[in-house]
Amino acid sequence: MSNGDAQGEIVKLQQHLVLLREEYVKLQQRYKTLEKNYNILNTTTKLDQESFVCRLLKTVADLFNRELY
Repeated sequence: MSNGDAQGEIVKLQQHLVLLREEYVKLQQRYKTLEKNYNILNTTTKLDQESFVCRLLKTVADLFNRELY
């Protein structure tokens, strides 16, 4: 691999890292918004444990830490 090829590869990797960081920041912002909305809903709603919203919240909470989700 020549020096020019190596430099080109470095530039590509740096650009890829920048894109990944931007995506990570966007996901973190979306997570904060989602968490805020979840907490608001969770604290302001006194729900029957079998209601649709309560079951939906439980499902989302269960999916949260799964890699598949």
